Amino acid sequence: MPLVESARLKHEIAIVNGTVIAESRLLPDCNILVESGKITKITQSPLPGGLSQIDAGGDYVSPGFIDLHIHGFGGFDATRGDEESLLGMSKALVKYGTTSFLPTLVSSPTPLTRTFLESVRKCVPQHSGARILGANLEGPFLNPAKRGVHREEYLMKPSSTLLKGLIGGFEKVVRILTFAPELDGGLELCREIVGVGIIAAIGHTNATCEQANQGIKAGITHSTHTFNGMPSIRSREPGAAGAVLSSDRVKAEIIADGLHLSPEITKLAIRTKQKDGLILVTDAVMATGSEMTEFELAGVRAYVRDGGSFTEDGSLCGSTLTLERAVKNIMTWNNLSLPDTIQLASLNPAKQLGIGSRTGSLAEGKDADIVIMDRKLEVTSTLVQGIQAYP
Repeated sequence: MPLVESARLKHEIAIVNGTVIAESRLLPDCNILVESGKITKITQSPLPGGLSQIDAGGDYVSPGFIDLHIHGFGGFDATRGDEESLLGMSKALVKYGTTSFLPTLVSSPTPLTRTFLESVRKCVPQHSGARILGANLEGPFLNPAKRGVHREEYLMKPSSTLLKGLIGGFEKVVRILTFAPELDGGLELCREIVGVGIIAAIGHTNATCEQANQGIKAGITHSTHTFNGMPSIRSREPGAAGAVLSSDRVKAEIIADGLHLSPEITKLAIRTKQKDGLILVTDAVMATGSEMTEFELAGVRAYVRDGGSFTEDGSLCGSTLTLERAVKNIMTWNNLSLPDTIQLASLNPAKQLGIGSRTGSLAEGKDADIVIMDRKLEVTSTLVQGIQAYP
């Protein structure tokens, strides 16, 4: 059988002449062989002829980005709860280097939440662009004092009965659930969440440091948009953010758009959590990656201006950030190497989901979720499981 025909049947593709971003260093003049969706070889030696090739031209070859917290993108809104919206997000995200994500739902009525979870379950096996890895529920067990854009009428008090009514039958679909541990029943709720295999996240909370630490002991291992939706750190009461920064168990999301956090706060986060303890997320809304200037998120009117998304009263409403831009911002603001910065958007979220052995970095045997970026860190090509999804 001719070599080209053999390669086609095995779905082989070669990425040649790239600067590979490995977990701790840059590997120049590298070639990557992909077979049946997996990376089978990373080498500086020539690959066999006759293969379909993507010539990186010396540009960066990076692991794909994984967004654990995103509400919408490209004009599509996860809050609608339908498959069309989720798959629309999937197709739009690959342009910006995101190869997998957790569509994230704000606090919503129980019927809509269950419709959303059913849509996510149906979309997980589909491959239309960036892979959907499950669902992120931001709420509804949040503190009304820190609810942000979450509508108060959709918030719930922690309850085993309400939890089962919300996610019963979808326990394997929900990957992260955000709640406020200081609420009555919050610690019991945490133990139930963890008990069914869901990552317990602290967020939209008014917890003291002691209350947050109690939640961490009960099983919290994730912090939703750290610093935002939490009390400010004070000298004698560091609050939830202080507990998160000082805990080795908790991985901390940060939104690096320059609006949610100042560059100095990201430096503090990196110095306290180190490169292994932080996860870049976007918290993006449907207007991101589109020409939209106004939209609704769960019935809240919002406007795009000044590089962000705001409600009528000027409060932040999600973001218009992409992970591509978050990486560039963190590199600009901090003295991190490119491999270490990329880790915050790839390997760290993969490990948090328990799939770090399968994806999140470029290594032989892992999924071929790959992004090619020029020297300005602009995405030029994206592969998802070895299939070129962009351009």
